[in-house]
Amino acid sequence: MSPMRQRGVRDPSTYGTPEEEARRALKKAVDLLSRRGYATSELRKRLERQGPPEAAASAVARLEAAGFLDDGAWAASYVDGPRGRERSRAMLRRDLRSKGVEDEVAASALAEHDDRAAALETARKRVRSLMRLEPEVRARRLRDYLLRRGFSGSVVRATLEVVLTSVPGDDLDGFASLGE
Repeated sequence: MSPMRQRGVRDPSTYGTPEEEARRALKKAVDLLSRRGYATSELRKRLERQGPPEAAASAVARLEAAGFLDDGAWAASYVDGPRGRERSRAMLRRDLRSKGVEDEVAASALAEHDDRAAALETARKRVRSLMRLEPEVRARRLRDYLLRRGFSGSVVRATLEVVLTSVPGDDLDGFASLGE
């Protein structure tokens, strides 16, 4: 019986010459980058699953030298993209760190991120799907939704006050019982 292989991981016994593997890794990297952007570390890990680490490092170095890989630009794009508009600064920092982006690069990308604006935009989108619920249930679910996206209690409370006051028929007297 053969040992189980991880999906997408190539068996080292099938590796070719170092030159072939470097060419294969570069081709795979270009193919991956044609679909979406990658952080340098994320791309390197992806390439290492399918070839020797030396080939992955070589491909990443060539792409960095050619200007196709830039963690700063990728992090800024990630923060300004759809995920960034719906998450807190703290959650985005964790996301960037998990992708291998250095803390200084992440801090630079997050410099312009406004948690209050992101929470407000997220809440306004989400409250539409909660309109059929009772006001207390709507407020509780919206609060929990925002907290799961990493927003602080004070940002969530301020956002709820703004969003739910604009919803007809909502009574904000029940807010005191919601807590943070």
